[in-house]
Amino acid sequence: MTIKNVFRIDPRPLVCGALVLLAAAVSFVNSSQADPLPSSAGSARKYVLDNGLTVLIDPIPTAKSSALYVFVKTGSVTEGEFLGTGISHFLEHMLFKGTVRRGVGQVAQEVKSLGGMINASTSFDYTMYYIELPKEHFAKALDILADMLMNSQIDPQEVEREREVIFGEIRKYRDSPDRKLSETVLNTAYVKHPYRHPIIGYDELFKTITREDIWKYYKKYYIPNNVIFSVGGDLEVDETLQQIKDTFKDFAPQPYPLRTIPAEPDQLGVRARQEQYATEVSRVSMSYHTVGLLDEDLFALDVLAMILGEGANSRLYKELYEKERLVYSIGASNFTPMDPGLLEVEMKLTEANVEKAIAAVKKQIQLLVEKGILPKELEIIKKRALREYVFSREGVSRAYNNAYYEAFAGDYQFSKAYLEGIRRLKAEDIQRVAKKYLTEHNLTTVILNPLKTDVPAAAQVTEKKEPEIQKVVLDNGLTILLREDHSFPTVFMNLALQGGTRQETSQNNGMFMLMSGLWAVETKSRSNFKLEEDLQLLGASLTRFSGRNSFGITFNILAADLKPGLDILEDVVKNPAFSPDQFKKAKESMKSGILQKSDSIFDVAFQALRENLFLTHPFRLDEIGTLESIDAIQHKEVQDFYKKFVLPNNMVLSIFGDFDSAAILNILKEKFAELARGELSLAQPQETALAQPVEKTVLLKKEQAAVMIGFRAPTIYDTDRYGMDVANAILGAPLSGRMFDKIRDELGKAYTLGSQYIPGLDTGLMYFYVNTTDENTEKVKEVLMGQIQQLQAQDVPETELANAKAYVKGLYDRGHENNYALSSACVLDELYGLGFNAYKSYGEEIDKVTAADIQRIARGFFDPAKAVVILARPQPQP
Repeated sequence: MTIKNVFRIDPRPLVCGALVLLAAAVSFVNSSQADPLPSSAGSARKYVLDNGLTVLIDPIPTAKSSALYVFVKTGSVTEGEFLGTGISHFLEHMLFKGTVRRGVGQVAQEVKSLGGMINASTSFDYTMYYIELPKEHFAKALDILADMLMNSQIDPQEVEREREVIFGEIRKYRDSPDRKLSETVLNTAYVKHPYRHPIIGYDELFKTITREDIWKYYKKYYIPNNVIFSVGGDLEVDETLQQIKDTFKDFAPQPYPLRTIPAEPDQLGVRARQEQYATEVSRVSMSYHTVGLLDEDLFALDVLAMILGEGANSRLYKELYEKERLVYSIGASNFTPMDPGLLEVEMKLTEANVEKAIAAVKKQIQLLVEKGILPKELEIIKKRALREYVFSREGVSRAYNNAYYEAFAGDYQFSKAYLEGIRRLKAEDIQRVAKKYLTEHNLTTVILNPLKTDVPAAAQVTEKKEPEIQKVVLDNGLTILLREDHSFPTVFMNLALQGGTRQETSQNNGMFMLMSGLWAVETKSRSNFKLEEDLQLLGASLTRFSGRNSFGITFNILAADLKPGLDILEDVVKNPAFSPDQFKKAKESMKSGILQKSDSIFDVAFQALRENLFLTHPFRLDEIGTLESIDAIQHKEVQDFYKKFVLPNNMVLSIFGDFDSAAILNILKEKFAELARGELSLAQPQETALAQPVEKTVLLKKEQAAVMIGFRAPTIYDTDRYGMDVANAILGAPLSGRMFDKIRDELGKAYTLGSQYIPGLDTGLMYFYVNTTDENTEKVKEVLMGQIQQLQAQDVPETELANAKAYVKGLYDRGHENNYALSSACVLDELYGLGFNAYKSYGEEIDKVTAADIQRIARGFFDPAKAVVILARPQPQP
């Protein structure tokens, strides 16, 4: 149960800033006593508010400060679909980045101005925030923490800024050999349980977190019935309780989040791993699977760890350090989180002594197993327990202890039960758990040695070779793309098929979104609840997509679980249920989405633009459909569309990540080669030329106005698409495009503005969009058209062109730099006939674009006689 030595780094919370867990919170938990507990042990009181918030109040009359701790019962192991992303830690950072009432940085500044300190940490099983400050400012601290919990903004720009901060944190941890050791130990000792994944997440997965993901996670877990609020200080209990009630009165409860964690299977044989690292000394960890916080063996295992390796009087210290001089340092600890943990022996030493030291540790363990411990050893530990417990009760930080034990033992006074458990121990109990847990087949040994220096420096530098993509086409037409990349233990899968609105009419508009939405909700053998549970147990994410030209499934999973993940994918593809009940729910959900889009000035303007720019082509249709078209779709039609389009010869499946290509290809053949090829005739819609420019005004019940100008644009097969990307950047790049400079900075007539180029298979769309006020719509339209005409009339200056091309290439590279993004891009490029390697030539094609190309493209595609202008304006007041 040691918090103090929990694997040095990993199981200890990721601490932001300079927070150091106080001795009161970390030291007494490995101890025992035979004397009566101090009278202060039971002073804390527990209340559960109507909204489910658990409140712990610990009055300490002698205290001059107050401590407020918030424990949110979620951490890296409960991240579910986001497992391995580090989203818990990311959210912890974001709670300091502004609320509805407080701007960025204001929280920390406010606490500082009150003479206090604030910090936070993320662990496997919880996320903790705390403020400690002079007692007269308790009410202000309460308001600040409540504001963070209930009203955080999760601002998109701050998300990206903080992402870079966390990347810096990740880089810092990579430079730590202690962290490298602990991460390797956990990843080796655990094969199923999420304790094997770093709290901060993997780079590849962390990159994928969006602001929407963080907001979703925030709203799911940061709810009163999942939070413990613990305070300590010179407080009047009834008055403090009323303050807390008043502060959290609007904090509404939500459904309790389930803690669905895969159990770690019994270890059946010794595990060993050896790696090299840029360090001067070797590090060795010898770990044994043990128990969780509430197991009866907890007490004996904690004492066993202390006898083996805590302090200068411990057996391993005396034998390996003092007597044999095999190590520079050695210690033992028993990590007991909510779920079964590990008893670890860790040492630092020279590489030459590694094998001797491991043998010496095993010898000491065997002596303990065979002969047990001396009564004096146990008595010393019991005395130490009482001493440390008394010291732990002196400060206001005991509010931390109360919250911790309430969260994970279900009893804020668990420390009393713990000490009683230690007090009852006999010497034979220690020998018994040593025999039970410290066995060879239960051992995981990790060795981290220094990098070899006898290899010439030039030989150590090898060119990084980008993993190649392997393409395989099965006899039934199914195309498989495999990219074997062992950089991270993740796998990203995309199954894409031609379809989408390009294959719809106005009568069945929304069919593909409806079908894809139903596709992976449930199967004939898995209900929607069972499918979701199976995915959560794997820490997998399965989503569906449907767009203008395609539809499909995105499936992300950790590498260790790829095979059971492929079982789910097979079931989803072969056995979709399309139950009438889910069909009705999906239709209602889509109709709700249609109604919500009508509230968006952008969505209304954009749909009006498409309907007027494309007269017959399905590009004019909204992917979600209309109320009328969704109502008209029948259940059998969805099933028929699935049978028509979900054919192996219409599929491209990409699997990128950490796997063995040959093995996975064999599995894929077994699962999908039997799918029958079918006849598929895809529509090839065409569009007639616009006879004249169009300008339409749309009146909305809004205060703001919008100007949108659109043109038809190159297809994905047209080489002018590269020049259009550059032209788009010149005009509409955020913060630096001409539109931004002219309209927002010079005229100050816009709140939001931008542009987008959307290439399709038969046609494309380029549009410019500005949010403004009603009185400025005509002026903004004039400025927009003026910027377009300037691009047609004048060559782009060399520097501006170079900057735009650099921006476009950088944006593209960032969007293709990891397996998650690359898998999505390559699967669609292959599906559309561009080839899976098309991304490799993008930068070269952009480099070829000249100023003359930009002028030619602007003149050819941005013809005012072929423009559609949409003005979205407020309805006149009656």
